[in-house]
Amino acid sequence: RICYSRYLSKIIRLKVCFGIKSDAEALLGRALSWHPNIHDFGKAGKAVEHEVRSALLEVRDGFLRICQNLRAEKELVASAFYEIAYIDSSARSFSLAVVDCLQRFVQREGKSNDTTIRERVGISLLNFCKE
Repeated sequence: RICYSRYLSKIIRLKVCFGIKSDAEALLGRALSWHPNIHDFGKAGKAVEHEVRSALLEVRDGFLRICQNLRAEKELVASAFYEIAYIDSSARSFSLAVVDCLQRFVQREGKSNDTTIRERVGISLLNFCKE
């Protein structure tokens, strides 16, 4: 949760500073409408992209430290990261920092007849794209 809280505060700061309305806009560095004080949209977009990329790398570093400290499987920790983002949904892009591990988790767990995991990840990604 600490990693998520830090990431969320950075995304909220970007939204406020740049007038971004959604997590998806922040991730893409493209706002439907920018803050009125911003005149160079290209430069602002690059700055937002850089900040989001930096925040995701910080999440990834935190993720790897947690896995190492707990001696836990990356896929299981990644699913916990996904759950945190899924439950709150204020910053769904949070789980993109561990998307490679999530993919392996879904492939492994999705082999059973229970499609709940695949459905939830799919629905979450669709909702993210709808933003």
